[in-house]
Parts: sequence; C-alpha cells; structure tokens
Amino acid sequence: MPFLPIELDPPEHSQFRKPLQGWFSMSRLMALQDDIRGMVVERLDSIVDLRCADLCAELAGPIPPIVIAQLLGLDKSHWPVFRAMAEQLVTAAERGDSAANIEAMGWLFTFMAEQIAMRKNEPQDDLLTFMSQLQIDGATITDQDAIGLALFTLIAGHETTTGAVGSMLLHLARDTAAQQRLREEPASIAKAVEEVLRLDPPVPNLARTVTREVTVGGVDLVPGDRVLLSWASANRDADAFSEPDTLVIDRPSNNHLAFGTGIHRCLGANLARLEMRIIIEEVLARIPTFRIADEAEVVVGGVLARGPRVLPIIW
Repeated sequence: MPFLPIELDPPEHSQFRKPLQGWFSMSRLMALQDDIRGMVVERLDSIVDLRCADLCAELAGPIPPIVIAQLLGLDKSHWPVFRAMAEQLVTAAERGDSAANIEAMGWLFTFMAEQIAMRKNEPQDDLLTFMSQLQIDGATITDQDAIGLALFTLIAGHETTTGAVGSMLLHLARDTAAQQRLREEPASIAKAVEEVLRLDPPVPNLARTVTREVTVGGVDLVPGDRVLLSWASANRDADAFSEPDTLVIDRPSNNHLAFGTGIHRCLGANLARLEMRIIIEEVLARIPTFRIADEAEVVVGGVLARGPRVLPIIW
C-alpha cells in the first residue's frame, strides 16, 4: 500500500493532497488547542510533585498519537490501545523487530478499515469520514486508498512530532537561561520552536527518485537514480544562517527546511508547531527550572524521524 499523497506525483498528488489541506489549516487546528492543552496539563499534573520524570515517556511520546486520534475522529475509548499500537510501530522499527512491527501494523490496518466502514454507514464530522467520502474525478476513492491516507496521517504526524517535541525539551533542559527567558517572554516561544526545528529537524533526510536528466553540483543524474535530500545540512548552511550550529532564539530570518519544501512540504506543519508551542508553554508554567538528571541516560535515535527517546530530567 503506497503512502498517500507523499508517494504520488502530479496530477494525482494534488488530487489527494488539495482536499486535505483545509483540515490542517491553522484556523481549523485552533479548534483543537484547548483539548491539546488539557491533555498536556493532565499529564503534567500527574508528575509535577515527583520532581523528576522522563519527558519523552510523559509528553513527547504519548501526546502526538492521541492528537492524531482526535483529529481523525476516533472515540476516546479507543485512544489507549491506538496510542499503544502507534508507539509499538515506532519502537519495533527502531529495534528491527519485524514481528512486533507486523503485529502493530496489522492491528492498525484492521482498525482503520473497520472505522472507515463504520463511517460509510454513519458519517461523522471528522477526518476519517472525509477520507472515506473523498472523490476524485467524480468517483469515491477505494477503501484501500482511504486507509492509506489514514495510516500515513498517523505515521507522519506521530514520530515526526514526537522527535520535534523531544528535541525542544532537550534543548531547554540543557539551557536553563533559555528556560528563564521564555518564562519571562512567552511571546518568544514561537521563535524558539522555529529555531529548534531548524537546528534539529525531526526528519533530517528524505529520499527522492530522479525523473529527468539533470546535473547537480557537477554530478550527472539520470531517471531512476536515487538521491538523498538533507534538510539537516541545508538548515545549517553558513551561507543562509549566521552561527548555524547555535540556538539563536532571536534569529531575524529563519527560512528553515525542517518541513521540506515544494509540493511535498509537510501537510501537518501547523499541527506540529501547535503541539510544540502548547507543550512548552505548559512545561514552563508548571515545572520550575529543570535540567537533565544524567546525560549518560539520554537516548537520541529514530528511524523515520530523529529525536530523543529517553529524556530524564529533575527539578
């Protein structure tokens, strides 16, 4: 099953992507703001008196899949197992555990198929219903394509946002001065989010297939050649950014490529930014100055996306 629409070229690409864009507009996503904040506050309230926590386990890991579940329109009763299987999928990929990977993907595929079928009989005001009813050239897309859209939304919006949130928390845990500044100047949080995305993009590289003869940097490429686009390298290009390897919250121009560029630019960029901002706002408001408990215990990795996997802090 192809991931739609990222594995399509025009004109098919725009036929799938354009109808979905409205669901990821900032105006529509703002309707989720209070719910996302409530999720974050609930988790923070459960740890604030402990004076120590693994922020990946408490926030960066669990929040993104639940937000995706809500956006898709899944009932709250489904969230725990949905989150568990989404996390198992990521963990299994990192460990190379094919059996666990197949189990998680099989469950998610079956679950999404059931949800799509339900919405065909009982439409709801949610993204899954929209996907199940999507029409291209006057014909409703197949169930397989609808499931592919739903699964790609989950995978693209889960591990990438988990990595981005984790990187943001990691940078702040290592820089108490930045913490204090953002507490005093909350309006700068949005700038800090962009700067962390530039410095540590959750998707550092993305492969592409050459479709026509072209010469890049003196190298001749022909159709079928594979190239790797390094967003991480571009984001630290000294010709584009001063002090490229330094976190500069007040960076005057930050045209980073953390979300890619062109027709395949990340559809969920606004959602990732929203989650990052809300999580940082609530962490800074509810947890006093925090730092990494033991640098040796910090784990950074990932398969599709890169970011902290274990982040123990104390306060």
